[in-house]
Amino acid sequence: MDKPSEQVEKAYAHLISSARDDGRIAATARLILAIFDDFYAKLCEYPFRAKQAFETMDTHASIEISHERLGLYSRYIAEHGPRIVAAFPALADNQAIWDTLDRLFVAMIVDRYEADIAFSFAHSLRRNIGHGLWRPVAYSFPPPSKRRANSMAAVYRRLPVNDSIDVDLILTALQMPHIAVSFKDLQGDACRILDRLNHDVTPTGMQLKNDFARRCFRKQNADLLGVEYWEGVQQELQRGEVPELRMYPRVAKLSA
Repeated sequence: MDKPSEQVEKAYAHLISSARDDGRIAATARLILAIFDDFYAKLCEYPFRAKQAFETMDTHASIEISHERLGLYSRYIAEHGPRIVAAFPALADNQAIWDTLDRLFVAMIVDRYEADIAFSFAHSLRRNIGHGLWRPVAYSFPPPSKRRANSMAAVYRRLPVNDSIDVDLILTALQMPHIAVSFKDLQGDACRILDRLNHDVTPTGMQLKNDFARRCFRKQNADLLGVEYWEGVQQELQRGEVPELRMYPRVAKLSA
């Protein structure tokens, strides 16, 4: 992995030089934030690197970029967990220190767009420092502040759909990334995408051609097929809330 940034090394030095526990806890929170900022800056480079590889038709670079991106998080945790606990050994087994550190860290990130990633990053460092010992920690991040809600809303680009998806809508979407090289056949690509959509999507959504799969989906996700669910999600987003995602049934039973 690349050499840590100057800000990260300064944060380590500040932690090591802190004499009092309260100063060490605050210095650790700032250190974790500096490490996260270093990680996040590199993470944000990958989409641009992938776009460049796509533009130059460099498939080898594209695959390498994907591999690097997938391993970046784990590499940062594996490198910095041992360094942090070596500088502040009490972190290994002191719950009270972590409780205080969590409060300080959350206050530092609460207005950031990437706050939920930073929150999980800090807990991953904690797990590494604890050598895998399970401790109950909350991974749910508090509802976004107004500033964070505004920044989250700003990253979306909404394209209005009238009666159905058409070629003009697809053309607009294809040109949004501002690819540096020209499409060989932009109109033809848009038409082929539309043909595929018309094949795979019915007027009510994605096709499930297997009858059993359709029945299972309707049974477990009936609310997703109603307008009320999606209107509720939109209302939560407008209030700055994060909608709850239910990936699995709340209860599962095996009958003998």
